[in-house]
Amino acid sequence: MRRILTAVIFLINFNCNLDHNAHRVFQTPECLQNPEKVTIKMLKNSPVRYHSHFVEISGFYEWGTEQSSVSEKFNEKPMIWINFSFDLVDSLEKDDLPNESIFLKMIGKKLKIRGVVDTNDHGHLGGYFATIRNICFVEF
Repeated sequence: MRRILTAVIFLINFNCNLDHNAHRVFQTPECLQNPEKVTIKMLKNSPVRYHSHFVEISGFYEWGTEQSSVSEKFNEKPMIWINFSFDLVDSLEKDDLPNESIFLKMIGKKLKIRGVVDTNDHGHLGGYFATIRNICFVEF
């Protein structure tokens, strides 16, 4: 009886310690070049300097109706609009469980993304200082 109780306690403890939101990395095959590592603040302060550069940034993800952005602190400005490449979206969605959106799971999480800075695109309704487009790498 004692062994059974010990095994049950072990299994409960093991299951409680599993990380159901484990660290995830998605990358498309064309995402091979080395990115320039910058902060959102650096992009905001010198957007023209980084126009058309392949960069890596980190920030907290916000997603919803007509919103896909990252910021240094969750839901605080400045925010930068982000456009994932179609290939990356496909791989994110294939990894997802039915009836669960991978984008909902990423809300509020710190992402590391790689893509191209576009200072001519100001996101939805022009509300962002720039866009990171063709995002080919995401880690959260």
